[in-house]
Amino acid sequence: MLVGCLTVLGIVIVILIIATVFVVRSWRGWTAGWVESGVDAVLVEINIDESEKGEVLSHVNTLMTRFKDKDIGFEELKLVLESVAESPLMGAAIIGGVDAIYFKESGLSDEEKADGRLQLARYAQGLREKSIDPDTLESVLDSVSTATPDNDDIQINIPEALNITLRSADEVSDDDLRAVFAEAKAKADEAEIEATPVPIDISDELGVAIANALGEDPSEWVPGYTLPEAVVDTEVIEDSGASEETGTDADEGP
Repeated sequence: MLVGCLTVLGIVIVILIIATVFVVRSWRGWTAGWVESGVDAVLVEINIDESEKGEVLSHVNTLMTRFKDKDIGFEELKLVLESVAESPLMGAAIIGGVDAIYFKESGLSDEEKADGRLQLARYAQGLREKSIDPDTLESVLDSVSTATPDNDDIQINIPEALNITLRSADEVSDDDLRAVFAEAKAKADEAEIEATPVPIDISDELGVAIANALGEDPSEWVPGYTLPEAVVDTEVIEDSGASEETGTDADEGP
């Protein structure tokens, strides 16, 4: 099931919160139940198709059941977090956060908001496809970020990936948001991302991220999933036909 970037935000945030749980807790049942309840609560609040909710919850419940049964441990959960952080979900979540945090309080017109969402979605697609360097996130979000945060600002700290603080909505102007859209569009145009971006499939991406972290076959988590075909470099030998023909002629003699 395909959904937009904004929906990804809540799910990824809940999954990342697991990190703060297993660092200080050792009771598997409490941890697993808390995570399952947290994801379920987020899915109730956000606009997501019922079948997609079921698929996401199925992945989370399977993961945490295996944790409760001691089939996997804290180290495997850490690997899952790292895999999610490196997956297409993360870039989409951060970009979707711009919409969630700033759009409602802004003075942008409906047309500007629609175009802003489009450019951010195109940029997020470039991140997913790795045609846009994730290091560009800081430049795209520069106009809404700060190096001197206060208590109202939003700190995003993903180890070895991103450390940035977004300013609170009351500190961000409409021109600041327009600058984000312009930078996202420039990066998407440079990467030749199509005008109509491809929506992200949250449950599939989550399943693949979990499978990769656990060293398992993604098709066991996402039925019907097939690995992307590897790109094989082939070397073209020029004039090979001519060489063979010349060799044949030489063998035949005059």
